[in-house]
Amino acid sequence: MVRALWRLPMAAVLAALVGCEGDDVVMRDRFEAVEARLAGIEKRLTDLDQSAGTVGELRERLDRLDVRLGSLETRVAQVAAAAAPPPGPGAARSAAAAPAAARPPETPEARAARERLAALRSVQEEYRRRLDELNALRDAGASPEELRAERSELSRWYREQRRAVLFGGR
Repeated sequence: MVRALWRLPMAAVLAALVGCEGDDVVMRDRFEAVEARLAGIEKRLTDLDQSAGTVGELRERLDRLDVRLGSLETRVAQVAAAAAPPPGPGAARSAAAAPAAARPPETPEARAARERLAALRSVQEEYRRRLDELNALRDAGASPEELRAERSELSRWYREQRRAVLFGGR
């Protein structure tokens, strides 16, 4: 009988050890799941660091394209001015001072082009104003994630507005 009672505590200890082993397996599984999540997060962070250079390159390209667009707008204005018929003889006054009846009528295509250029300028000015506001937020210490999201939204807005102006939606 004493031997039987002695086996009972041994069985309880053995059961407790087996139970702990099961908890250890569950904990190991949870630990491995957390490690896998951390590895995924670290991979995404390294990808973001690598894409940060790409975003900078895209911004530089966008700035260069804005400069090219500005020079193109200037060139279009010069060509339009050069294509205007020269003033007739005896027209000592400037074309701006000439009465409206003396000027040749503006064609609908020329008027549409002039209005489109004005709309593009206003979109570009609004974009630059908003970009300056974002730069002020950056200088004020806003979070990089917030700034990245705002810049992305601003770029999307700018592209939509330009398409709308260029293709007649605005």
